Amino acid sequence: MKYVILFSVIIVYACSNTISHSKLNRICFKITYTTGNKTGQNTIFSDTSFATYYDGMVLYELPYHQTHSFGDTIVYDSLKYHYLLCRENAHRGYFLNRLKDSLEQIVDVDSVIGYNSIYRHSDIYDSLRPLLPGTMVKTELDQNRFMLTGLVKGHYAMDSVHLFFNTAFPKVPYSLSKALDSMYQATLVNVVTFICNSKDTAHYGTKFTLTYGVDTARAADEKLYENLFIRLAAKQSN
Repeated sequence: MKYVILFSVIIVYACSNTISHSKLNRICFKITYTTGNKTGQNTIFSDTSFATYYDGMVLYELPYHQTHSFGDTIVYDSLKYHYLLCRENAHRGYFLNRLKDSLEQIVDVDSVIGYNSIYRHSDIYDSLRPLLPGTMVKTELDQNRFMLTGLVKGHYAMDSVHLFFNTAFPKVPYSLSKALDSMYQATLVNVVTFICNSKDTAHYGTKFTLTYGVDTARAADEKLYENLFIRLAAKQSN
């Protein structure tokens, strides 16, 4: 399936965003892959993760589904989160099932988040560069945001890519594309690619959309998050 390979890391969705006066920088990541045809649109895959940065430390919130079944029927399915707390760029950190857990279970950072494509991906520009046209149209959205749009070069019909940038996005270590951030002196926050697959007879007329993005998201209980980072700093200073 060529469309999965070519567009394996693309697009950004917005998460809830409210003003906070805390030192916390909480970032939301969402990746969604959908396909649509004459019968409607269906979501194939969707995943949301969070990372919170605070004074050189980071808390990763890793999603998983808790499922209960009765025979062959799923009767309850809820989204839950595990947590990984560590220093930025550290090789080892603490794994938690709840934010109030004690800091005891030490784990290898890469072994916990290495499977998560949101946290571990190559620069998106590496995937986009062979596809991007030489000229893209720039549209100013407001004082801090702009969009670049162009038709994608490839084997598909009416394919397009949309890059959304924000010059006022918080400065955090995570980046969808350090190359594009530097090139346009702004943070890439959304990449949207539409793929109208008219060349593949097996999927004729099917449109694929892959979204992969980042936005700010305020914690419901900022004090709880801050206390967790304070506990880590105190534990490591002993």
